[in-house]
Parts: sequence; C-alpha cells; structure tokens
Amino acid sequence: MFGQVPFPKNGTRTPGRAPEEGKLTVAKLYTSAIHRDHWIACVAGLGWFMFPARENGWEERRPARGLDPLYLREVPARLGENAGFPPYGQARELDRVV
Repeated sequence: MFGQVPFPKNGTRTPGRAPEEGKLTVAKLYTSAIHRDHWIACVAGLGWFMFPARENGWEERRPARGLDPLYLREVPARLGENAGFPPYGQARELDRVV
C-alpha cells in the first residue's frame, strides 16, 4: 500500500539525539504565559530548560518539567541574550549544559 521509507544517510542526526562533541547545537527560546518571569529553552537532544529572565539568568538554568505547550510561544533567540542565552540559539557549549 505505502512505499518503503529510506533509511537516513550516514551523518544525519536523529531528532532527540544529542549532537556529537564539537558540533553546533541549536536551541529555541520560548515565553510562557504561566512562567512570566522565566525564559524556556528547548535544546536539541538535551530537552527543556527554564531560566530567570534577568541578566545572567542562563547561569541559573534548570530542567523544565510539566510544561504545557498551549502556554508556550516561540520568540527570537536574540531576546534572551541579556540573560546569557547563546546568540541566535547556537553554541558549542550547549551539549555540556547538564
């Protein structure tokens, strides 16, 4: 009925899998209608993090659990730069965040 789905080529990242050492990691930044004084970040392969929306808040990040996607809105990563969020959501050090 359906055609076969080809396997991904070597070197293709699987969603949800941590990137290889030294590779650039991309993170997305969100605001939450419930947690108004925090930024929410989704780091590919590592999960969700919450950090205070203040200067150097990224240093106080912690894993975020129980987030309801209904209340999350993606925003440009540059909005979190004052809190220490990586510019453009890209950084090599994100793979060592936990």
